[in-house]
Amino acid sequence: MLLKFLIPGLFTLLLITQTHSEESSYPALKIESSVLTITFGQRFGILLIGLKEESDSKVVTVYPDKEVIEWRLPPNAVLESVRWLGAEFVESKRAVGFGSGPSQARDPIRLASDSFDHVYLVDQAQEKITKLSRDLLYITEFGHFSMDTAGSFEDDFGNFDEGGFDGLKDVLAGDRLSLFVSDSRNHRIVELDLSGNFVREITPPDEFDEPTSLRRNSRNQLYVLDSEKERILIFNGFGTRQYELGGFGRDQYHFQRPVDIALNSSDELFVLDAGLKKLRKYSSKSRFINETNIEPVYSQLHVGPLGFLYALSDKSKVRCFTPNLVELQRCPLPEGINTLRSLTHLSNKVLIGLGVQAPYLIQMTPKPSSHSYKIP
Repeated sequence: MLLKFLIPGLFTLLLITQTHSEESSYPALKIESSVLTITFGQRFGILLIGLKEESDSKVVTVYPDKEVIEWRLPPNAVLESVRWLGAEFVESKRAVGFGSGPSQARDPIRLASDSFDHVYLVDQAQEKITKLSRDLLYITEFGHFSMDTAGSFEDDFGNFDEGGFDGLKDVLAGDRLSLFVSDSRNHRIVELDLSGNFVREITPPDEFDEPTSLRRNSRNQLYVLDSEKERILIFNGFGTRQYELGGFGRDQYHFQRPVDIALNSSDELFVLDAGLKKLRKYSSKSRFINETNIEPVYSQLHVGPLGFLYALSDKSKVRCFTPNLVELQRCPLPEGINTLRSLTHLSNKVLIGLGVQAPYLIQMTPKPSSHSYKIP
């Protein structure tokens, strides 16, 4: 039952309760005096709170930072909806065996996906990228070992071997039917079309030392982790460097051995620093927010489809965090999936994981788990 009173300048909800058994898959919700008490318990997922403030409507996401959270409605806001989305997965398929043939890999290290739900697998032993369908079926592959000897951007177009790599570390889908590849020992970022044909290369005026991880934000800015120089460079869509974050040091704006970066849907930046043994969070404008301790064994990050942050290692159990860097007691992964080298996800929220043994790729399908609370 809901009793709602609107007094000028004041919004008061006297009482709303959602009752269900403790075995329910969604959290208990209680609202009194405009405070939502959410009992997450051990459930994994997010609560989407729909609000109307004056003429604007918005949705606020609440993560399980604690087992019980008290969340206060903003002044003069009207509660329109509350919806729960679960974050549980089941294993549905495995693919890609060990070897050098099609749909095989010898030393796979990284996964990526594009807006068409193609999956890209980076094999550093063969300096190649394998392209697969959303069902993990082989489409094509490209790349091979090659040292960049052209020496200039102008000469690249006359060099037929610019699609080769030396120290292939990461691949990222661009915004214009292209891929970006970190070619670390050739000290460059290479842009390819979706068939693997060379388009151009990107290098800053002071050159990369060893570019590794690549990410792209909602403004189509390209983030490049230049690991050996302990810095993150940000480029615009034309390949022009705009600014950088980092350099060697111990304070909040410097790094000692950054190994990976990640961006969430709010363009907040996460940096995994093995030297400082820290996982750090920065705003979309690269302002430090907070940090937490983490063992140096972790080498990759991934922001999942609901915003949870996965820290990955081929030597230790996956660790998972809310966007506020509060660690979950267990990760939203299928039972038995404990160690992963890399992760990506598709538009339908399916997770694709890179295991440490063949068959390497693990398809993880989300369990249907949602609930809309009644708001009279």
